[in-house]
Amino acid sequence: MYDLFFDILESSRLLKGKNMNPQQQQPNQPTAPSTPPVQTTPPIQPVDSLQPETPVELPKKSHKKLALILLIGPTALLIVAILGSAIANVLAGSPEPDPSTGLFAENPVKVVTNVILFLVGTITVITWLPGIIIGIVLLAKKK
Repeated sequence: MYDLFFDILESSRLLKGKNMNPQQQQPNQPTAPSTPPVQTTPPIQPVDSLQPETPVELPKKSHKKLALILLIGPTALLIVAILGSAIANVLAGSPEPDPSTGLFAENPVKVVTNVILFLVGTITVITWLPGIIIGIVLLAKKK
């Protein structure tokens, strides 16, 4: 039975032209190549014009100055805004009623000063917490 299986296997190889032994192949049958020819392309070379010739080293910056500005700046501006508003209102004095209408007339310099100091105070309150957080992170950052 083993011989019968081996004979069938050998006859199927002869029909397909894939005989293991080259002496048993028939000379008229062309042999099919086992693998198709592979076309190789040269590897892509990097473009030298995009890379600098010498590496550029950036100077290491100390973030200590920026961190201190971020920590102290918003608090100092808030104190300046509060003190400026108090000084501006004391110097301008209290408004006196107009005798003809009985309405109070504000000094325009006092109004403009109060608006500017209000905007400065608003900006400092908005930037206070992010400034504290970023300042602490910059101070704790390793060099």
